[in-house]
Amino acid sequence: MQPRSDRERGGSDPAHQPDPGQLDVLLANGKRHSRRRRIILLVVGLLLVGGAGLLYLLLFRANAATGAQSYETAPITRGDLKSSITSTGTVEALNNVQVGAEISGRIASIKVDFNDSVEQGQLLAEIDPEQLEAAAAQAQAQVVAARAGVVEARAALVEARLNSERSTALAEKGLLSSKELETATATAKRAAASVQSAQASAAIAAASYDAARSKLGKTEIRAPISGTVLSREVESGQTINAGMQTPVLFVIAEDLRRMRLSSLVDEADVGTVAVGQAASFTVDAYPDHTFASEVLSVHNVPQVTQNVVSYEVLLSVDNKDLLLKPGMTATVEIVTALQRNVLLVPNKALRFAPPTPSREAMRPPPGLPFLGKSGGKSGGAKKTGALDGLGKLGSRQAVLWILDGLTPKPFKVDKLATDGVQTGVEGDGLAERMQVILDLAAAKKE
Repeated sequence: MQPRSDRERGGSDPAHQPDPGQLDVLLANGKRHSRRRRIILLVVGLLLVGGAGLLYLLLFRANAATGAQSYETAPITRGDLKSSITSTGTVEALNNVQVGAEISGRIASIKVDFNDSVEQGQLLAEIDPEQLEAAAAQAQAQVVAARAGVVEARAALVEARLNSERSTALAEKGLLSSKELETATATAKRAAASVQSAQASAAIAAASYDAARSKLGKTEIRAPISGTVLSREVESGQTINAGMQTPVLFVIAEDLRRMRLSSLVDEADVGTVAVGQAASFTVDAYPDHTFASEVLSVHNVPQVTQNVVSYEVLLSVDNKDLLLKPGMTATVEIVTALQRNVLLVPNKALRFAPPTPSREAMRPPPGLPFLGKSGGKSGGAKKTGALDGLGKLGSRQAVLWILDGLTPKPFKVDKLATDGVQTGVEGDGLAERMQVILDLAAAKKE
């Protein structure tokens, strides 16, 4: 083998060693190529990440927009709807009369008791008439004396007039002095005045006698109306005093087969109550029995209890079986509206609104917030324009969402009445058995 040369052995030949300036150029070119490779790798990585995020976002939006959401629905039905309000009230007699005594005295006897039926004018009780009978007899005697006084005065008047006439005749003949004539004339006038006084005294005596007889008649307590005795406040032998206040002896209720119910209705509900509306009520004594009724009147006088304003509503009560008693507490239901053969939807359907896509479906995936922005503004889509064509809603209008395939479709409806569970509605395009949306499905809400 031939020996390798110095170049082949790697020896250093001063004549062939590189120039230091060329080494600097080579090093600079190497660094530039290395930086370019890093930039290219970074750009490629960012593009891959951005593409993956964009693909995920598109798939996320498409999944939300292609009907993946499910709903809880119910069919539209048709039927009658009864709207009503409830309140409490008290059963009362149509007319309660308190029977009292106008005179003082001792109760001699009582003729009726609780729950007795009485007729107008029937004797209920008697007050001892002894003193009043004596007073009536005295008054009657005074009447007789006064009448006698009238007769005496009239006789004296006749005598005085005859004497005056004779005195006048004698005076004309000159047989009687003028003084004697004047005395006879004055005597006749006094006699006439005495007659008038005696007549007045007789009238006073007659009036006193009438008063005494009236008081005597009031010792008999009689029924002012026909009805039922609700209460008896006295006992036989009891002394009553009718001085400053008339004592109550009995309370009589007019015919208990016809009664009324006094109910207090809250101010928020009284606007829907009108005369003639049908009603019904129950009482605790007969919880399984519903009594029919009707609104008779709505009073305008407010009744305020602990800052709660209510109004009295009177209702009729047919008590032909005499089951109800005055004072019973009743739970009243007044029918304020009755809609027949109308479309009915659950009240829950009128409160439903589908979720807004711009808040959920268009939200960028976590970790990629820059994908949801464009020009520094939110890249979320605008709200759906499904309600744009419905116009402004009135106070008695609402939006009902119907499930058309997989898509919720809004309908503008007029609300007729509600019973607290269902609402009667009407609107263009609505039909029985359409599926109204009540809420999102439970699985999705979780």
